[in-house]
Amino acid sequence: MVTTYQLYYNPETKAKCSPVSSLIDTRAVQTPLFESYWLAMLPIASDGFTAVLSPEFERKTGKHIQNIHAIIQRRPDVHIWMPTTARLVQDNNIWYSAERWHPGIVARAAVALHTAGIDVRVMTQPTYMLYCNYFWMHGKQWQVFRSEWLIPVINAMQSSLFTEPCQHRSGSGHTRQQLHVATGYPHYTWKPFICERLIGTFAYQHKLKIGYF
Repeated sequence: MVTTYQLYYNPETKAKCSPVSSLIDTRAVQTPLFESYWLAMLPIASDGFTAVLSPEFERKTGKHIQNIHAIIQRRPDVHIWMPTTARLVQDNNIWYSAERWHPGIVARAAVALHTAGIDVRVMTQPTYMLYCNYFWMHGKQWQVFRSEWLIPVINAMQSSLFTEPCQHRSGSGHTRQQLHVATGYPHYTWKPFICERLIGTFAYQHKLKIGYF
């Protein structure tokens, strides 16, 4: 079984979603976590693969979700499916490369991981370059990721250290007003950018079997 959730927030983004996805209107939820809120909250089947995707997935990857479902169903032995660009890197891993886009993220992420009870030395080790919610993972691994990594890190980021403005050099196009409506802050916080880099480290640390689409 493969379940794909896609998030949208207006008619334009809804139109970008795949017909095989389960659609969720996010306008009723205000959260600075962006997609990570839904990664932590949506039901995950224990006997299949699940993804929580943005409405831009097919446009940005050039891949059709329906075709990816077919690929996943042929390989039930894989633990996590990710884009071919999400390669394993030994140096300049996902945390240190993030400094280019979000200067100061390494120090803050170290505080979050330590507070969550995760050994911060994982930040110096190899990682998969997976830094968005573009993945499908088997339910058994999902449960571990959420209970031992994602939710503890979310809970660890309660101080103003993580709600201060986070520089976002890639330019998403969101205005201050749009951010305030969606997140409660007129700026990007550090929370989503720390959360979205957990999965690349988790996959390496737990020696997950990788499939690529």
